[in-house]
Amino acid sequence: MRSFDYGGDKRNLGRLMAIGCGIGVGVTAVMVVLFAFLMTALSLSAQTAAVFSTLALVIGSLVGSVFTVSKIGSSGLLIGSAVGGILFLLVVLIGLIVSDGGVGLFTVFHFVGSVLAGGIGGLLSVNRAAKKRYRIPK
Repeated sequence: MRSFDYGGDKRNLGRLMAIGCGIGVGVTAVMVVLFAFLMTALSLSAQTAAVFSTLALVIGSLVGSVFTVSKIGSSGLLIGSAVGGILFLLVVLIGLIVSDGGVGLFTVFHFVGSVLAGGIGGLLSVNRAAKKRYRIPK
């Protein structure tokens, strides 16, 4: 079985994933605030809040996984999906602590969207790094 390239130190992977998840939470929070302003300005219904929250989590997961995998440089799908899953858990835990609501149908959409976006972000990041590494000079 092939091992991951952690940059020489296995503790580096955990640190990079934690930083990537932190970036993802920050991006998700900023997106939620932007969507809240948008909903207020356009007088959108409360039903659009669920769609906006899913979209914010997907964007945060994408950005966090792109950061993490670009620093690690390999295993984009696995690491990106893991960052998306951890980010999902963090957001759900924060939501359960802050509100009295429980886990519902949109939680499943949040999970699927977060893990898929993390995996896609990881793949895009690895492919982008590979193109830079193997560029043919003119």
